[in-house]
Amino acid sequence: MKHQMEPGLPFTDEMRKWFSGIYPQGEISESRGRHFVLEPDKKYVVRAGEHAVIMPRMAYGREAVQKILEIYGKETQVVGEKDLSGTCSHNT
Repeated sequence: MKHQMEPGLPFTDEMRKWFSGIYPQGEISESRGRHFVLEPDKKYVVRAGEHAVIMPRMAYGREAVQKILEIYGKETQVVGEKDLSGTCSHNT
């Protein structure tokens, strides 16, 4: 089975082994995100290639949800919405 690393896919041990074989000098950076983690034990590919990046799935801030609704129209519920007012938004 051919393993591929594409943005949006869950990052697995099999993918890590495949990556090491394809990019022996490559690196996989892990980002923690800036806000609320929805799945702390799962990481997803956000950038593929020799300098790949993985991170957990994050909740949307209220500002992002408002912009999404402006662009795509009203929905009854946007999954993962969080009110980020008063929270720290730095990447620590």
